[in-house]
Amino acid sequence: MKPERQIRATIVDVAREAGLSIGTVSNYLNGQTVRRSNRYKIETAIAALSFSRNQIAVSMKTTKSRLVGMLVPSLSEFHGAIVEKISAELQDQKRALLTYCHNKDPAVMAYALNFFQEQRVCAIIVAGHSGLEGRLLDFSKYGIPIIGLTNDSPDVPMYRVLTDSTDAARKAVGYLSGLGHREISVITGDLNEATARERFGGYRQGMEEWGLPLDDRLVIPGHYQSSRAYAALERSFSTGRKPSAILSCSGSMTFGALRFFRDAGMQVPADISLISFDDSRAFQLRDAPITVLAQPTEDLARTVGSVISRCADSEDQIHPSIEVKSYEFVKRESCLAFETSSKIEKT
Repeated sequence: MKPERQIRATIVDVAREAGLSIGTVSNYLNGQTVRRSNRYKIETAIAALSFSRNQIAVSMKTTKSRLVGMLVPSLSEFHGAIVEKISAELQDQKRALLTYCHNKDPAVMAYALNFFQEQRVCAIIVAGHSGLEGRLLDFSKYGIPIIGLTNDSPDVPMYRVLTDSTDAARKAVGYLSGLGHREISVITGDLNEATARERFGGYRQGMEEWGLPLDDRLVIPGHYQSSRAYAALERSFSTGRKPSAILSCSGSMTFGALRFFRDAGMQVPADISLISFDDSRAFQLRDAPITVLAQPTEDLARTVGSVISRCADSEDQIHPSIEVKSYEFVKRESCLAFETSSKIEKT
């Protein structure tokens, strides 16, 4: 007796599952605007029926293009620079980069992946992603290389090009400890993301390693946003707990911190020492340039380009690999020895 053949879901099945008209589902699949509530119903039905997987299977049987899809959370200074450098690497390979800024919106991520599928991309680069594991598994299943850039999805077979955020944060705390600081705050990113957790974990490791007090009141949730970092600092400092130094886990949150210090009449480093993840030209133009943990953008871009060159046209099975890069600790003028800063504050 032959095994029963699984019947593939159709657009009619999706419409029935979602409780919507075929026309509404067709509009969604063709990239047209549909109401948010309907979009949620359609995406839920697609996932339940594995409809998207079947569509990917069909499209990926066709010839791959010379296009590479890239998902980034924003075009911040770091992501803008990395997009520019990866694009240059791909030009040398006669490839082009399709970039989508997802702003951590799952619907935008899903739309971008559908678009990449339609364009038959030869590889996908993902940064700042979460909740995409199912769709990424679809692409990897059909031989499309996935490159995770500075953010990991352990359950997806992908090439990982990462930075050692944990060690960088640990070393930053050690540097501040060496300057005599004991009350060191951290401004955290979105702890749902791997990179944010790694940076916070490195901070905790450093505090424990150098025998510094771990206190929840020293943890300031900034969620990778300047305005939220400002508000969180305002709340924290209003309690009377004022650290002598701060490690900010992203450049955008550092800008929020600098605005707060200005409005509070505080000066860096006379009143508080500061280290930031991510570099910025603006940090270098300050009277006291900011000490930073800079991402190695050129090295990251070269490595991503090398992975795509090796794998994008290959028919071989994807073998996950990991390459970990180190941050550059750029010491500038935003940190003072604790005794020195205390004396300046008293004068």
